[in-house]
Amino acid sequence: MAPRPIIYVVDDSSSVRKSLTRLLTSAGYEVESFASGVDFLKQPPRNRPGCLVLDIKMPGLTGLQLQAALAERQQPVSIVFITGHGDIPASVRAMKAGAVDFITKPYSADVLLEAVRRAVEKDVREQADRRRAGDQREDGQSPPRASHGEDASRFPRRAGPDVRDPSTPGSALSFRSHATKVP
Repeated sequence: MAPRPIIYVVDDSSSVRKSLTRLLTSAGYEVESFASGVDFLKQPPRNRPGCLVLDIKMPGLTGLQLQAALAERQQPVSIVFITGHGDIPASVRAMKAGAVDFITKPYSADVLLEAVRRAVEKDVREQADRRRAGDQREDGQSPPRASHGEDASRFPRRAGPDVRDPSTPGSALSFRSHATKVP
């Protein structure tokens, strides 16, 4: 059974965190909220599907800085930005860095829930792709690898297609295109 998606809410406003937590919980998601990007970064790396609903303008670490910090740490997560201070350069920067959506306040619950749904779907696909590529086991850890000179047969074989077979879809020798829909 796949783990239940978790939505992380990072916003410096306690009323926004409470409101989003109620909305997302009523939609069936598990929710964890944080008052700052620094608080969010203190948690251990996640290994469950989900997304981050992130305010763009916060004291200390901004939403864009948190997005960059997660990329730098190689902790990918789908992000839905929410902001009352939206501007075109910030939205372009967020989307170019991989955000799923950039929503300005006030927003409707339906708009936010649709963006979260798309972000969770994207995250589930990307985690599955990383596991298939052998970058991550089901528990989120990197698989053991033989070092130079070691007998590779004592290490577990990665699941997935044989990369030497170019006729195998998804092998390292075939190519797939992933179209990204930008709202």
